[in-house]
Amino acid sequence: MRAVVDDRQTMGAPRAEAPPVIALEEVRLGYGDRELIQGLTLAVTPGQVFGLVGPSGGGKTTLLRAVLGLVRPRAGEVLVFGEPALTLPRRLRRRLGYVPQQFTLYPNLTVVENLRFVGGLYGLGWWRQRRRIRATLEALELYEHRGKLARHLSGGMLRRLQLAAALLHEPELLLVDEPTAGIDPILRQRCWEEFRALARQGRTVFFTTQYVNEAELCDQVALVAGGRLLAMGTPEALRRRAYGGDLVEVAGPALDLRAALALSRLPVVLRVESAVPGAVRVVVEDAARATPLLVRALEEQGVRVAEAATSQPSFDDVFTRLVQQHA
Repeated sequence: MRAVVDDRQTMGAPRAEAPPVIALEEVRLGYGDRELIQGLTLAVTPGQVFGLVGPSGGGKTTLLRAVLGLVRPRAGEVLVFGEPALTLPRRLRRRLGYVPQQFTLYPNLTVVENLRFVGGLYGLGWWRQRRRIRATLEALELYEHRGKLARHLSGGMLRRLQLAAALLHEPELLLVDEPTAGIDPILRQRCWEEFRALARQGRTVFFTTQYVNEAELCDQVALVAGGRLLAMGTPEALRRRAYGGDLVEVAGPALDLRAALALSRLPVVLRVESAVPGAVRVVVEDAARATPLLVRALEEQGVRVAEAATSQPSFDDVFTRLVQQHA
């Protein structure tokens, strides 16, 4: 799947001082007696893929609807392009694209007819609309299916058609609710290729997901559970926050608890995370600096090191640890 071609000049990288495209300040959201989001504050700057990650039913979709101006917060403020989301003027609303979880186009229209309808809603002229429809369908590998009725498409194709409709008018901010839910791994990878391409153009993708490991593919991640913001930052920063530093895995046939205890006494070691016969995992402040020191310390004890490398724990583990830290 190729990146969607931009008819306009490709945007440059965002400047450091660029204001956020989304800003939430102490936002509370809920229905009836149930409070889904409790005092959430975050900012999304231009030109990045920003993921809101958390368990199903945790209020992520409600938050996305608040950003769209469809839900009034119980408290706090939601700003989009610096303006209140609830009263966002039309000129700014046209800069948004939205992909909901469910298919919302017309099943009895063809692929191209659905996109012509959407293009008309955004006021795209005939010539630009024609170019954008072709470019978007080709990028999302739907062009050969352009004459099919939407109701005859597979679930993955419907998801791509919904994404094509959101990208048709070249939005600066794309909001996507659970972009990869229920689709196969190959299509999931293609969706991510498209998101990265948009970010390279200077556009912003803000998406929600319950697939915690997708956090690794983001520029910035906000982890939400129990209605609260647990942590926010780059994937690497969240990993370090969860474990307190870098992780180094050391393996060798003679490694045992005695060797692990010796490593724990080194100044560069913050703690020994785990130790089993033949392997030890330690937390250090700086893996690049600490790894050769760990190897040297073991070899001085007569322990042969077969492998020593930085460990990258899964984001399932990172998320679990961060939840436990806030329990």
